[in-house]
Amino acid sequence: RPALDAPDMPAPKLVDVGEAVTAMVTVPSASGDLVAAAEGNTVHLLDASGMEVRRLQCDGPVRVLSWWPEHRLLLAGCADEQLLAFGEDGQRRWVFTSVMDPAVYAAAKTYWFKTAPGHEGVRGLFTGAFLDGKEQAFVGGACTLEIVDENGQLVRRTPFFWGPGTLFQLVPQTDGSTNLLIAREPGDGFYCWVYNNQTGAKTQGFHLAPSGHSY
Repeated sequence: RPALDAPDMPAPKLVDVGEAVTAMVTVPSASGDLVAAAEGNTVHLLDASGMEVRRLQCDGPVRVLSWWPEHRLLLAGCADEQLLAFGEDGQRRWVFTSVMDPAVYAAAKTYWFKTAPGHEGVRGLFTGAFLDGKEQAFVGGACTLEIVDENGQLVRRTPFFWGPGTLFQLVPQTDGSTNLLIAREPGDGFYCWVYNNQTGAKTQGFHLAPSGHSY
């Protein structure tokens, strides 16, 4: 195959943060976008040159990061079940502790519990307007969705079987409601849970292969 006639790409900036990076997210700031890179219990805030401008400490290993633009909060979900919110000054605003829904305990399938490898801690984070049209954070844990407000207070906890929610998306509907899509990893199948903010209905969707394809 002939070489492409295109300009060379500049070498990327390499930054050594000490250990393997477990999560990254872009954080806007007055002086330009920063990159939040997590390793171990630490979140490094790096500018465009790769210089560390701030270091945030968590109590447990960081699994996921999310920037909440409406409330200017950096959220860090950790393996010790904590969700931490940091302000733009780097100070902790609040800490929320994730708890598995009682219905998951009642199901007694321990291999889906938080104690099972790959299910522990906060596994997914997302933010957006959902219940009552208010901005909320969505916390994915073992077979459990927790919805938290901007002050770190629990708004709703509800089970979704089976697996921890890791990817989320909000999809407006023609009737004025909003669906929250929840994809899980690990999970029990190739589909998304669909959770409606007005009816509270939980359905399964996005599980059919396109025409001409199979699982």
